Amino acid sequence: MVMNDNEVHESNDTAIWVDSPFFTSALENMFNLSWNSMKKA
Repeated sequence: MVMNDNEVHESNDTAIWVDSPFFTSALENMFNLSWNSMKKA
């Protein structure tokens, strides 16, 4: 986590923008593996 939850008020948000082909490719692969292994309702 970027900030300590005990020191920062819960209404404050922090984000990190990642613009990396390797990272987005890895995230896409993890998503597809999870999506394809889900059971249909």
